[in-house]
Amino acid sequence: MGKLTVSFEIAWEDTQNGRDDYRRIYDALNEAIKNRLDPLDWWAENTSFYVIRSEETPSAFLVRVWNASGMRSGKDRIVVTDPYSGNGAAFGHFEDETLFSLLPDVRRLEAKKR
Repeated sequence: MGKLTVSFEIAWEDTQNGRDDYRRIYDALNEAIKNRLDPLDWWAENTSFYVIRSEETPSAFLVRVWNASGMRSGKDRIVVTDPYSGNGAAFGHFEDETLFSLLPDVRRLEAKKR
């Protein structure tokens, strides 16, 4: 079983709807991350960061939790990496593209066209 790191940010909007969206997405994302894992297979003491043990690839894990959480591609972001190989996947809103030069094996996933 491999290990993955998961880092995410949910955009905060200081309105009632924004606070409600944040809490809904945060709760759904955390549930989706832990959903298939034994309690001894994840660590999340730091806010918005997990280390997990998983059979999924970074891309498969990212797509599954993104879809389950309702994250918004124009506002939120998530990065999942294999800490040993450096492979990973990223999706969402990135203003600073430095991540992709620091971690060149992290693939930016694109939303599927409907």
